[in-house]
Amino acid sequence: MIQATRVFAVLWMAGIWVGYADVSQSADYKAVHQADVTAGQQISGSADYQVLAVVGGSAALGGSGNYTAVAGISSGLFNVNGLTIGTDPTQLPEGGTATVFGLASYDDNTSAAVPGAELATTFSGGAGGVTLSPQGTVTAPPVYQNMNVTLQGTYAGLTASSVLNVLDVDKDNWGALAGDGFPDDWQVRMGVTSALTKTGDNDADGRSNALEYVLNTNPTVRDTGEYSQMGQVASGGWNYLTVTVRRNKAVSSSASYVGKESFDLTRWLRHTDAPSVTSLDAETELVKVTSVYPIGYLDKGFLAMDITIPESFVPAPSSLAPTGISLANTAP
Repeated sequence: MIQATRVFAVLWMAGIWVGYADVSQSADYKAVHQADVTAGQQISGSADYQVLAVVGGSAALGGSGNYTAVAGISSGLFNVNGLTIGTDPTQLPEGGTATVFGLASYDDNTSAAVPGAELATTFSGGAGGVTLSPQGTVTAPPVYQNMNVTLQGTYAGLTASSVLNVLDVDKDNWGALAGDGFPDDWQVRMGVTSALTKTGDNDADGRSNALEYVLNTNPTVRDTGEYSQMGQVASGGWNYLTVTVRRNKAVSSSASYVGKESFDLTRWLRHTDAPSVTSLDAETELVKVTSVYPIGYLDKGFLAMDITIPESFVPAPSSLAPTGISLANTAP
């Protein structure tokens, strides 16, 4: 039985401290002499709890099966009622590392950072070669395209997830395809398994690998049809010749398509007007040039298109400024 003196007693009811203390020792608690617990009195240990430290004049208590001590916070024991995990940086360039950490929220409106080593973290989505150390360090290998990796962490019985963006900053550094001058993502999409050369013709269809890339056709599958289409378009009572050719959208700003026409196949007049461009699909567009002179204007006329293949298909590796978040202890 607790024997109280002249002031209020400390009661333990459903996990809540009530009142102020000046009590004698009991089986569970030791005496606190004439002090308001919330005003700075350090509480001695008991059979169930232990004083860890006094921060800012108040006692920080140890944990139990249902309660956790908030490290670095001037408070008592509170339930962990929320968990957030993240990485620093939030966007990870291939070949780089990121640190996993968490933020635990408590039912007294405080929060505290949880180091990655204390989180039971796993990949809940495809990792794509990304590794995670027991200390909470994520390491990304070279990748052939941007990818998202989902991390899942558990702490104090709660689970949270976070998506880490792994960025393909070097477009030509992946596996057996590295360094051949062609973007890795295009080669993977086309089923290429070994490095290409620009002048080579892997499928022996008469089109160099470089032209296959500009046209966005498969360098491993022999093409039997023409890659250009002839046509006509009516305007103002006349018909005009047209030539339409595929173009990889990735080179739309570097591979020039210019129309030209001739009356004798010797002298050619290059067009100064830009060709028309329409989208074919997500990766390919159709470029069309139209003759300046209508059909029948002269005895004969010829229309052609010059395609200039760029020297480089792969941009220089991009630099990425780290972007991250900082999770720190907070008080209400």
